[in-house]
Amino acid sequence: MPEGALLDGLLLDGLLVQCLQDASMERAMSFEQYFPQGIATGSSFLGREKETQKLIDNINSGRHTLLIAPRRYGKTSLIKHAIGLANISFAEIDLFLAIDGKAIENRVLSGIESLIQVFSDKPEQWMMTLVDYFRKARKKWTVGFKGVTLEIKPEAHDDIAANLLDAFNALEHILSIKEQRAVIFIDEFQEIGKISAGSAIEGAIRHFAQTSKYLVFIFSGSNRRILEDIFGSRTRPLYSLCQWITLQRLSSEIYLTYLRAIAKQTWAKVPDDNVLLRILELTECHPEATYGFCGYLWQYCAFEKKLLSVDTIQCAWDGYVAELVKRTKLALSELSPGQLKVLILLATGYKNALTGKDAQTKVGLTSPTIVHALSVLSAQDLIERMPEKDYRVIDPVIKATLVNYYTDYL
Repeated sequence: MPEGALLDGLLLDGLLVQCLQDASMERAMSFEQYFPQGIATGSSFLGREKETQKLIDNINSGRHTLLIAPRRYGKTSLIKHAIGLANISFAEIDLFLAIDGKAIENRVLSGIESLIQVFSDKPEQWMMTLVDYFRKARKKWTVGFKGVTLEIKPEAHDDIAANLLDAFNALEHILSIKEQRAVIFIDEFQEIGKISAGSAIEGAIRHFAQTSKYLVFIFSGSNRRILEDIFGSRTRPLYSLCQWITLQRLSSEIYLTYLRAIAKQTWAKVPDDNVLLRILELTECHPEATYGFCGYLWQYCAFEKKLLSVDTIQCAWDGYVAELVKRTKLALSELSPGQLKVLILLATGYKNALTGKDAQTKVGLTSPTIVHALSVLSAQDLIERMPEKDYRVIDPVIKATLVNYYTDYL
């Protein structure tokens, strides 16, 4: 073969390989729409029909809601899904890492400003409405525009709770003129319980929310223990303000139906159910782990040019856990040695009494210390107690990491 022809052949083979790689990459990128790592929308939002309808009913009837679930269970996806179906305006306020009262005030005011602007067909007219409202209420606030966005500022900065109450009342006034409901969704609400002004802010929200007609609150967060104390303790201002919605994991059948459809769309045929069920056995139907691993698995199959099989799934799972091991170990590093040992014990499927002599010997801890460790692990949403009174590690990736990398600690 002439040298030029050989070179052309090599170039052609190289281009073919590149085209195959590009096609695999394009397919892999498309898997994000099936298994989103952030908010699940459209057809990727699965189940939750009862919770969705209850949330919509609460919004339409003006009932405030507390959404309770472990981290990464799809709380935000559910809230945005329900609000979208209710076709109602909303503001999302995320209090994550809001370290003091002033930070909380700024974020809440920003959310209120954005919501007011939604109803502002003529911004100048609404600005004058707000100026007139604060004047009649004998409140000293500055109302204006910063660039193209509305800005409201209290002149007195020493009473955060009173400022938030004023701002909520101003928004309610605007909504009453429009005769429209709106939602304020406050995420990571447990941060309010960590600051010195927290009780006063809770009191201001209570004072407003129990009489509001147009503004509806949805509260959520990532620390169930603190949230349950804020809204469930008789000594706290927000006691009995909200209807609680508690999220459980979706059933395997809901995921199985979805995986069948995505597998058929990807490979033009559906694997046996026992193959797909292996995915759900590994992820334990944990919402984030299921979507996260499926996205990884579909990419793995595309790049490795493999079809789904039990062996392929297991190889991909081991790779997925290994890919996340640094993040997982960082989270586990915050635990005390005793707490880590108790967590390992649960991850390895220990079935005897957790405070019995055998367990005490395995972890080298006394019964009261084990009880305390279980309390801490529960408060941090690392474990949960099942109806049959057994504990389980909530995140299957953490569980697999403990089994794969930490058993020598016992």
